[in-house]
Amino acid sequence: MDFAIIPFEIKSQSEDKDNYIVEGKASVYGNIDLVDDIVESGCFREDLMKEGNERSILWMHKWDEPIGKGTFQEYSDHLFTKILLPKSDTFVTGRVMPQLKINSITGLSIGYQPEEFAYDTVGDKQVRRLKRCKLREVSIVSFPANEQARISMIKSFQTHETKTENESKAVPPYKDYAIADDVNWDKLKAVKQIKEHTNSKDAPSSAYKNCFMFYDSDKADDFTGYKMPFVYFVDGNFKAVPKALSAIVGALSGVRGGVDVNDTDKAKIKSQINEYYKKMDREEPFKSNGNTFIDKKTLEGLEKRDYEKLFDDNILLSSQAKKKIADSLNFGNEVKEVRDDSFLKRLEDIESKI
Repeated sequence: MDFAIIPFEIKSQSEDKDNYIVEGKASVYGNIDLVDDIVESGCFREDLMKEGNERSILWMHKWDEPIGKGTFQEYSDHLFTKILLPKSDTFVTGRVMPQLKINSITGLSIGYQPEEFAYDTVGDKQVRRLKRCKLREVSIVSFPANEQARISMIKSFQTHETKTENESKAVPPYKDYAIADDVNWDKLKAVKQIKEHTNSKDAPSSAYKNCFMFYDSDKADDFTGYKMPFVYFVDGNFKAVPKALSAIVGALSGVRGGVDVNDTDKAKIKSQINEYYKKMDREEPFKSNGNTFIDKKTLEGLEKRDYEKLFDDNILLSSQAKKKIADSLNFGNEVKEVRDDSFLKRLEDIESKI
């Protein structure tokens, strides 16, 4: 097993009656650490999908001294961890937390097993690019190595608070999946694959939710609580499907009744959709002024019966999207160039045809 040591800096801290929670970056992607390794984005994705996203937290790599439990999530530029440290553990309260509070302990060290890597030259250094690894354990240690990783905060573990309507729902963090080929989208096929490849035969596993844009945390053990899948399992990995992302853009724009998601969570989902569109080198659909931009490829992920919802004032159609609508409704021979005025004049006809 190899190790990578990462700086640990506490920005703020608080506590409740029973626990501490420490949050931060367990690994930073793309930079060279002090042992000349570069952890690449997505390095731990497959392992977290297959083995779940929880690992033991150890003290100084001592297997007989666990001090807590960490939950891990991948972002595009780092591996994020939330660590639960119980106050009922006298070693945590008497040794670990006092040292963290005064910053005498400044490192996280991840123990991992490299499964796919390649050597490269960066400047005058030979580096090892880690492409796929198994995450074995994480320890709180004394000495930092990767200077870009930080613990961002310590905050309370609030199990005593009553959930509000909005808090009972959840948007999983952004998963930087590779983009699949532009194939047809089959939601039932996708869900079947997700169940199979996240070990979710009888109930959703901890990895199941990462394949959906939204889930109801009150129904985390029920498949019906998960909405807006967007991945296929391709060549051993989950990949985001462009037409699935298009369908979600449509749903967030009110197509087929829209989605039952509060405004805060809608904003989070829109932000993630924008990230995937940038990854596909396409214009982001959700604008900061509240408008939604629909291009031709997004339109191809919708059905003709969806077009009626695309004439709201806050939806902007590209010229190619307008032409595709006109062509699909048999106006193509009449309109050589689709312009705003001629297109909007056809609205009543288009609605009646739909």
